Amino acid sequence: RVLFRSIGTPIAGRNDVELENMIGLFVNTLIFRGDISPKQTFRDVVRQVRSFALEAYAHQDLPFEKLVEELVPQRSLDTHPLFQVLFTFQNIPQQVFNIPGLTVHEMPFEAGIAKFDLSVVMWEAGELHCEFEYNTDLFEPDTMKRLLQHFERILTGVVENPDLAVAKIPLMSTEEREQVLLEWNRTAIDYPKDLTIPSGFERQVERTPDATALLFAGEKWSYRQLNNEANRLAHRLIEKGVGAGSLVGVFVERSAEMVMALLGVLKTGAAYVPLDPAYPVERLKFLIEDASLSSVVTQSSIQDRLPEKVRNVVVCDGDGNRAAAQSANPSRSVASDQRAYVIYTSGSTGTPKGVEGTHRASLNRFSWMWRTYPFKAGEICCQKTNLGFVDSIWEIFGPLLAGVPNLIIPHEAARDPEEMLQLLAREHVTRMVLVPSLLRTLLDRAPNLQRRVPELKLWTCSGEVLPVDLAKRFQQSFPEATLLNIYGSSEVAADVTYHEVAKGETTSTIAIGKPISNTQIYLVDEYGEPAPLGMRGQIFVGGDNLAHGYLNRPELTAERFVSNWLAPHRSPRLYRTGDLGRFRWNGDIEYLGRVDSQVKLRGLRIELGEIESVLSAHAGVQEAVVMVSGEGEQQKLAAYLVPNEDTKSAPSAGELRRYLRTKLPEHMVPASYWQVEALPLLPSGKVNRGALAGCGGKPLVDQEELAAPRNQVEEKLAEIWRELLEVEKVGIEQNFFELGGHSLLV
Repeated sequence: RVLFRSIGTPIAGRNDVELENMIGLFVNTLIFRGDISPKQTFRDVVRQVRSFALEAYAHQDLPFEKLVEELVPQRSLDTHPLFQVLFTFQNIPQQVFNIPGLTVHEMPFEAGIAKFDLSVVMWEAGELHCEFEYNTDLFEPDTMKRLLQHFERILTGVVENPDLAVAKIPLMSTEEREQVLLEWNRTAIDYPKDLTIPSGFERQVERTPDATALLFAGEKWSYRQLNNEANRLAHRLIEKGVGAGSLVGVFVERSAEMVMALLGVLKTGAAYVPLDPAYPVERLKFLIEDASLSSVVTQSSIQDRLPEKVRNVVVCDGDGNRAAAQSANPSRSVASDQRAYVIYTSGSTGTPKGVEGTHRASLNRFSWMWRTYPFKAGEICCQKTNLGFVDSIWEIFGPLLAGVPNLIIPHEAARDPEEMLQLLAREHVTRMVLVPSLLRTLLDRAPNLQRRVPELKLWTCSGEVLPVDLAKRFQQSFPEATLLNIYGSSEVAADVTYHEVAKGETTSTIAIGKPISNTQIYLVDEYGEPAPLGMRGQIFVGGDNLAHGYLNRPELTAERFVSNWLAPHRSPRLYRTGDLGRFRWNGDIEYLGRVDSQVKLRGLRIELGEIESVLSAHAGVQEAVVMVSGEGEQQKLAAYLVPNEDTKSAPSAGELRRYLRTKLPEHMVPASYWQVEALPLLPSGKVNRGALAGCGGKPLVDQEELAAPRNQVEEKLAEIWRELLEVEKVGIEQNFFELGGHSLLV
């Protein structure tokens, strides 16, 4: 589906009759350039190709070497400067040599080295034959087989309907289409669809009333105690008019009362809205007004930090709650498709948006985890994620509804890795959910991490890309533990895909895996068609995990939650994530970045997320963000990075450029590099890209690229370069072509 491409083709160069029988090589190289619209029909494309081919033939006597000299293209040692694909059509009749006493056969010949990324040779011999030669450093054999199959599908499709638009030409066979749409989405598994979070909790209370439900600050709360306290709060809220459809703010610090407050709200049939005590007052005001909260639950110690004129404030740890006579379960009917929470996430416009998540979505996620990674006797979980992030829902209610004790990590310990490790070890925690950056911090702070938390056997990473080097470090430290990489968002109840990192996994990136139970994942190209294996597509999610939409934002909801046109019998709606991915051969999905981080620089389309992913994989880089800086023709890519703590200094710009050039095409290599102590963040935890330029970064210089010659040969080469290129200084690591050289100067 490439709409613009330069393609090279050899031409015989024997236009004059006098040259036809002459011995010698007259072959020249022509470059075809096509500008094809996805709306054009194939018939129109053929006419257009014929037109620009004839125009190119008119200039076939211009030597290709002269063209290179005049254009002075950007050079790279691993790619052809003007085109990467060569097309050859052999239209010379096959000659039969009749030599007395000899039998002559034509034999295939393999050069052993591909001269281009891809060379396509076609010839006619009764029927049309096609041969692909490819660079094995770039393509796997299976990839090329799929490419040939797609090429065959294109030919079949255009023969059947030459008036088909280019964007609608089928690439996949019926079998491959069924595989990506149906086979890899066969995830239906039965689970209690009518269950809700409060009813599931109450069932567990009946089973294990005296078992420990929560641990916090040396205290233990039993299931009976937690249920009674939540019921008392629920009855007080009901007296204030809270019920089904209501939204109740929860302004509570990390504690056992925090969990009790959430349960109390849910038992009324209402949904809770997290209000972080650390938020600025203006943000709290916005959330309270935007959600039109019917009540706010808080603690006596922080009640005075609420904005003024908040109505129906209920103190959950005061005497009023403990003196309430009613501790029985409220007789409120709660439907499973009813919203359970509204979690606000940052918006692309700068205004937070509230996601309306349902009980059913959460229960489906819980049931998948309970079934796939069942709890064993004696397990203990921990809860450390802020309520404003969707991972907190699994952390709190996943263990709670399964009868597993849950350690609530205090706010101070959640911010102090050493204190957190001590707490995890002391309470014998066995499972943990964390972002990869926190996992890296724990590994950095405690090289003997396994000895400190030997019982922690299931580590789940989410929220960020899991770097390969970090996964390897983890497996070296925890050879017997399980590392999960999961993917999702607030709009899909946290997680919709998972990948268990295999021991000794050697892939270049860690996959986000396959869909969880009762979930469908589709990768869709820009024309709304399923993306074939290995090709980039936007991730769409269907199934039971979908939220209702965005609170009070019907237009945004309609834009992001769309009708399922791919497999409507599986799920009526799909969530458009804005994330990019591609299928691997086994159905695993590889994350490729964001749609909205795409830029166009000097006519070339660039995914900033892809550069960031590769840059972050460098051993000396912990985090990286790439931006476009400058205006007009002065625009360039700038990289901002946080170096790894275990390195004495950040890599030089020269080292980073050389590393990136081994992974990315030249136009995706940033021009400038800045070291920052930390990336500026928005309240949501996402990178504040707008503040990067003014965050006081230190520019990284090209120290290695100006390294002096070390011996006589290098000194002579440097002298020749200075003379030919007319430059003052030459370093032994510099690139001849980047300094203005070209093949004729060689």
